[in-house]
Amino acid sequence: MTALPLPAKPGWPSVTRYEVTERLLGGDGGPLNRAPAELLERTEFLKKQIDDIVSGALTAEYADRLKTPRNIAMTGDGSWSVTFDAGGNVSGALTLANTPVTPGTWAMTTVDAKGRVTAGRALAAYDVPSLDWTKITSGKPTTLGGYGITDAASKTDLQTAVNNLVAGAPGALDTLQELAAALGNDQNFAGTIANTLSNKADKADLANAGLLGFAKNITQGSCLEFRPNGLYHVADLVKDRPIASNGMLAVNFLVPGWGSIAYQSWGGATFEARVENGIWQPWVKVLKSGQQSTLASYGITDAASKTDLQTAVNNLVAGAPGALDTLQELAAALGNDQNFAGSIAKALSNKADRATTLAGYGIADAMPLRPNLGDKADLNSITGTGIYHQRANAQAVSGANYPVGVAGMLFVYASDGMVYQTYQAYDNTGFYYRAQYNGRWSAWKRLADDATTLAGYGIADAVPLDGAGRASAQSFRAAKGLPMNDSAAVGFAFGPDGDTGMFADYSGSNPNTGSKTINLRVDSKDVLVADVTGGLWAQGYGWLHDKFALSSNPVLKGVTKIERLAPDTIITAQGGDEGGQLNFERSVNSSLNGDVAIDIWRNCLRIFETGGENRGIAIDLSSLPARIGTRLATTDDVASAAPPGQIAFFARDAAPAGWLKCDGAQNVSRVAYAALFAAIGDRFGVGDGKTTFGIPDLRGEFVRGWSAGRTDADSGRAFGSLQMDAIRNITGSLSASGTCFDGASGAIALADTQSGSVANSATQNGRTDDFIFDASRVVPVSNEVRPRNIAMLACIKI
Repeated sequence: MTALPLPAKPGWPSVTRYEVTERLLGGDGGPLNRAPAELLERTEFLKKQIDDIVSGALTAEYADRLKTPRNIAMTGDGSWSVTFDAGGNVSGALTLANTPVTPGTWAMTTVDAKGRVTAGRALAAYDVPSLDWTKITSGKPTTLGGYGITDAASKTDLQTAVNNLVAGAPGALDTLQELAAALGNDQNFAGTIANTLSNKADKADLANAGLLGFAKNITQGSCLEFRPNGLYHVADLVKDRPIASNGMLAVNFLVPGWGSIAYQSWGGATFEARVENGIWQPWVKVLKSGQQSTLASYGITDAASKTDLQTAVNNLVAGAPGALDTLQELAAALGNDQNFAGSIAKALSNKADRATTLAGYGIADAMPLRPNLGDKADLNSITGTGIYHQRANAQAVSGANYPVGVAGMLFVYASDGMVYQTYQAYDNTGFYYRAQYNGRWSAWKRLADDATTLAGYGIADAVPLDGAGRASAQSFRAAKGLPMNDSAAVGFAFGPDGDTGMFADYSGSNPNTGSKTINLRVDSKDVLVADVTGGLWAQGYGWLHDKFALSSNPVLKGVTKIERLAPDTIITAQGGDEGGQLNFERSVNSSLNGDVAIDIWRNCLRIFETGGENRGIAIDLSSLPARIGTRLATTDDVASAAPPGQIAFFARDAAPAGWLKCDGAQNVSRVAYAALFAAIGDRFGVGDGKTTFGIPDLRGEFVRGWSAGRTDADSGRAFGSLQMDAIRNITGSLSASGTCFDGASGAIALADTQSGSVANSATQNGRTDDFIFDASRVVPVSNEVRPRNIAMLACIKI
């Protein structure tokens, strides 16, 4: 027997079927080998397709997921991202980007071409230019922006300027007073520090920085009595205020008895009062009409504009370098230390004078650098902790107790009566170590270099591996002979026992006699023996070649595996229930779950899969004609019994083998179900248009015979088309005489019969006639038209 040859160019041949009376011959081209060869060619064809897909030579047209998940993201006015591997639908929340507009309700908004709100503000007076300002009683602006003033500093501007000046300085260093205290109130602090550290630095004059001209705070008295001219802050208890609110009072007298005062409340209202020849006039509220944009346009001369504020800040900075022109930068330069001067003084008091040795700095826990080792130095006498250098090979050779006669570095550490020495050769030829205990030195030992072989570590009593990962040596050769117990030292044993393994036997007492057999033994018992003549012996069967002797008409008994038969071989199978059974072992790449068997059972010839789903066919030989001749049912005969595309209903909830559920699937493979695709094409769905197609969806549907050109029933209907529900038209009529219905026909009936008359006056007798139409009064109704039915599973033959 020999193995079937592999086809050079595998294809997809049909599989030969044999008749009952055919004589099956082996050999090249023999009928018995034809079907296995065809199946082998199909297997090789599928294997090559899979190999080409794996190697990339053949591109797979579809897959259930991506090999590497991809990230899909969106940016701009909104951001969104998901990771997608095609394994299922994904979704993500869209996050809209913030706009520059502060959240809130705005009367005035600005919208760009994309429909986005880019600005918003409150309604201002200038939005209604024709409005008389004196008639406004409510809704007046309360901010500089509300009046359109652009060159004045608001509270926010002032706070922002102060915040920028402070710029995140720590709370203990965010005022000039705290900074001065941190500098020890030393106006020449930079010079003091420079002299102390013996470094030079430019001096900075911070003594003249400051802000002047703050208003005087008034908590009592009368607004009419404040002198001299100037700006005053008025509190609640001050009398003669124009409004019950704190505010700012500006006093301006030309001469005693002649002048004016102006009061601006915190609410924003401004009032003015004049005194003429010592007589005060009533307060007058100052109103401005029209849009104003500057302090000067309102006659304000004693307020700080943005320019004034910036000038004051610039004067405060007063030319300081860019890296030190904010309180935060100054505080950072001082290490955010509010007592920096004290900290520096304390730090300097702990500094040691500059030295050149560890002892000079008072360091006692470091390994010191010792004098160089000279000529004829004895390392046994070097016991003081430190680092010693031997700079000459000749001096190392002339010295005593060196691990190697080359220059190098000696490290010594002494503690608790023990001394440790390590010596590193200068040429990197070795690193050595030893120790002294109780006055006795141990021998020098060399640290092994990093190696990858046994020889690299100096190991001579182990067997190395060759380039193929194999180990071989003379010492592996075991004495020949069969072991009698666990301690026998012969053969190649497995595990600690010496009586289980592979052993070479010999004849005679001379160990050098040639081996005659190879024995596989388990617990001193032969399991398999091969001898020099080619014989094979197995426990329980004896010599196997006696069991497989074949004649021209062999009879196979028991379990037999045949790789290939010789030409003109006829096989008679015996055994089984009522006849022999031939088993064909499936190939590794077969789509079957089990092997294929042929047998005769209870007058039936069966060809079926074993060990899997038991798919197959059975032919009742007793039902065949007495003289059947040489013709049996062909594959076409079997297929015609239920051809591909046939629709059938099953009293089960899963499709049987060879059938698919009619569920409208659009991913049916055109290759795997080629016969079905050839029968129905893509009239029920094109699938992906290349490798798949669709099948009918009969879930919840009734099947109707195709009219196929008939004109008096379902005329013009396209084959395979879906038709929605419908019923015949239901009609009826009503008749009336006078003022009421008096007759109905068809599907319409009157609810009751009424009589009456209509007066000839303006007031008539009112009446209503009702009629109804309700099919549920006489028949069952639903949201669809249907006959009585039972739900079954619709399937299509593949």
